[in-house]
Amino acid sequence: MLEKFYLKYFLFIIIIFLLTLIITKKNEGIIVFIKETSIDSEDYLIYLADYHNSLFPLNIIVNDNNNDQIDFYQDKINTSFDKQVYLTFAFLTNYCNYLPQETKTYIPSTTRLLDYDLVDGLLVLNVSEAFLDYNKRYEKEMLKILVYTFSNLEEVKGIKLFCNNQELNFDTLSNTSYYPEDFLLNSYINNNDISDLEVIKLYYLTIINNDYYLVPVIIFDNIEMDKEARIKTLLVEPVVSSLVTKVDHENNFSNKLAYYQYYLTLIDNNISKVNFNIKITDINNYDLNLSIYG
Repeated sequence: MLEKFYLKYFLFIIIIFLLTLIITKKNEGIIVFIKETSIDSEDYLIYLADYHNSLFPLNIIVNDNNNDQIDFYQDKINTSFDKQVYLTFAFLTNYCNYLPQETKTYIPSTTRLLDYDLVDGLLVLNVSEAFLDYNKRYEKEMLKILVYTFSNLEEVKGIKLFCNNQELNFDTLSNTSYYPEDFLLNSYINNNDISDLEVIKLYYLTIINNDYYLVPVIIFDNIEMDKEARIKTLLVEPVVSSLVTKVDHENNFSNKLAYYQYYLTLIDNNISKVNFNIKITDINNYDLNLSIYG
């Protein structure tokens, strides 16, 4: 009887914990937000652009995805990695309409991934001819999206592109293999004097269909004051007109978005090492049930 009592008590505690969507605890005045996740979901991290061409990561939480019936790729999926590659590519192309409105990938939606290979960390993507119809004006942005998206897959360090088995070359780049370190996301120079610029990594917000998403931004700036003080100033007054902020002059971080903006920025600039785990995908996530589209 005593064992049953303890078992029921333990289960009760677990249920209470799972029903709690946001847990707050005081830790030097910091509020920690914890998001509920589903055990049966799969995560796919991709990069997108908003209406103003700012790039940001989006963690797609695919629910009830228990089959491999991905349009155009059913016969190509034999392993879990196959599924990751083909479904990720589908999100950037033929499944892009299922993503938040007013986002884009610059890749023609009719593009198909004919096959792929992984050699020493380099993911070779062999795409169809429809890919060549991409807007050349946004060639670099498109390549950034592909590189940053697929480099998140396990064992993938960079990508190489082929079209119908012919190696692709791009006007804006001389190399043919692309890695995340080859590109800067959303970079801006914030001072006319470029003789002594420092790099500051910031997080602003973009509004898409009334939802907020964090956007990583790199600012080249002359820092004449304490770096943390300069960061606070830049967070309160965005240097990018198309992006917004929730950080105010009072540094009130009870707002979840402001909290993530501020502490992700401090972490990326090696100013603060918080003793809890926060990441951009806590905010930048999107639930999708593929079964309703099958």
